[in-house]
Formats: sequence, C-alpha cells, structure tokens
Amino acid sequence: MKLAVLGGGPSSEHAVSLQTSAFVLQCLRARGHSAHALLLSRDVDSDQRCRWSLGDAQQGFDELAAAPSRSEEDSLSILREEGFTIFIGLHGPFGEDGQVQRRLEAAGVPYSGSGPAASELGMDKELSKIAATKLHARTASHELIQPEQTTPRNALGKRLGYPLVIKPVSAGSSMGVSLVRDADSLDAALQAARAEDTRGRVLAEEYMPGVEVACSVFRRAGELVVLPLVSVHPAAEFYDYEAKYSSEATRYCCPAETSAEQRHEIERLARGLYDALQLRGVVRVDFILPESGGRPVFLELNTLPGFTSHSLVPMAAREAGIDPGELLEAVLDDLDHV
Repeated sequence: MKLAVLGGGPSSEHAVSLQTSAFVLQCLRARGHSAHALLLSRDVDSDQRCRWSLGDAQQGFDELAAAPSRSEEDSLSILREEGFTIFIGLHGPFGEDGQVQRRLEAAGVPYSGSGPAASELGMDKELSKIAATKLHARTASHELIQPEQTTPRNALGKRLGYPLVIKPVSAGSSMGVSLVRDADSLDAALQAARAEDTRGRVLAEEYMPGVEVACSVFRRAGELVVLPLVSVHPAAEFYDYEAKYSSEATRYCCPAETSAEQRHEIERLARGLYDALQLRGVVRVDFILPESGGRPVFLELNTLPGFTSHSLVPMAAREAGIDPGELLEAVLDDLDHV
C-alpha cells in the first residue's frame, strides 16, 4: 500500500498535528511501508482551500516546510493517479469535522478513519453528547450558546453554577477551553471559545471535579478491541492544553484504577458509540469519574486521537502488548473509503 500521512492543516492544532503525523510516519516506515509526508498549509485561500506539499519516501515534515506546494485540486489528482491511500493525522477543524474526508471522497482518494458524517458528529460536542445520552450515558448539564447570543452572567451561573466549563462546540486538544470560576471571567472565556469554533458556537457545561479517564477502541480482524483505560492526573486542577501537551508534571495511570462497574460502563458506552455512529479506525472516548461518586460522566469523543509523546492511545496500546505500529496497521486494514 502506497501511503501519504496528512499533517498540519489550517486549525490552531497545526503544531500538534505535525507531532502526530511525524510519529505515524516513523511507525509506518519502521514496518516497511512506503510512506510519504503530505503537508497541508496553515493558510487558506478565499475558497477555504489549502496548499498541499507531497514529499518522497524519505522526507519528513520539517523538510516540506520550504518545499514547493500545489493547489488542492492538483494535489488530489496526483494522489488519485499515483494510487495513494491517505493516513489522516490532522486535528481540529478541517481534519476532524469531515471537511477533508468529503474532499478526499469526491476525488476518489481512500483514507483512514471515519467518514464525513461520523467525523462531523463526533467532533460536535453537543451532538456527541446527545448520541451518548441515547445510549443511557450520564452527562454533565450544559447549555449551547449560539454566535452573538447574549448570555446574562448571573442567569448562566444560576442554571449551571460556578465554577463552570466553557468550550468550543467543535474543537479539540483543549483549545479554547476554560474553567470559569465567577461571572467576571465569563466574557473572556466565551471569546476564546468562539474563536476556536468555525461557527462561533460555545458549550457552557457544569463543572464536575474528578478523574478523567480515556477509553480507546479500534477494530481488528472485524472485531472491536477495547484498550486498557488510562486515567489522567494533572498537577494543576484543570487538564488544559499545557497539561496535555507540555507539562511533565501530568501523571498518567494505565490501567486506570476503577471499579469493575465503572470499567464495564465506560467500555459499554465506548463500544456503543463506535457501533451507533459507524466509526472506523481508532477512536478515544473521554469520561470523568466524579469525586462525588456515581456513574462515569461522558465528556467527548475523539475520532482522530493524537499520537504524540503525551498521547493516551499509544500508551494504552503498549499496556495491552500492542506496538503502536501494529495498531496503525489495524487502522489501515479498517479502510472503507474509495
């Protein structure tokens, strides 16, 4: 299989995507694949299209930064004609929300992971919350705030209480997410979250202190495999972008310390979402084990989880005795896009 690992892109997660894509490229080459770096520019033109740079089988993403680029139309034509399959290493809008998947499908270029509709739904935090609720998941109380909607500070605090969490509806990697402790901090948090959502939508959510737990699922030989759970223990109170990607003080525990009942509930919901939304490849479903006790609380769904030095999916795979490269092979075997 002739592969191109797609990284970069126009979202604020450009740098994280390059970390993921470089790791994936290294793993695939180590397993003997002819894998090429495919860099997507950070900038877009007036038609919301990026420039694409395709490397050879030896180049990395750093070398492509100054390489000649092509238009999207020309690049997709070359990828199709030369028989490439795309391994998507993008994060955030354009990569995780179904946009690039639609363009690849229209051009007849196969790619890894979930299809456009499943990707869009999975990245939308409100829609994925609704999907989880239909599977009888416990979720935190929330309120959807539309673009330019005036939200009285006191009213929102009365409905959800302070502190509360403000987050963009469609973004990842904790970009634009804030823990708001009082009404005076609300406006700045709303502005930061709106900037990360392509439509300016914001989710205000009840803050539930507890331990975050990640459950990763993938399909191997036609059967769903659930990897060991990973719990996250940041040094600070809130698991923000810095704690996720930069801090060496964040501690991870794999397998996570949970009761049998909690583990079964988390695994049931992760499997249920994977099937119900017709997902593909490896996905990660995040939960909170509340300090107050009770059932796990569904947080969000990640259809293109990270593969970096701090990423939870490779960590869980290693705990299960699965090399990250072997996991990537399973993702490639799960292709269903032409």
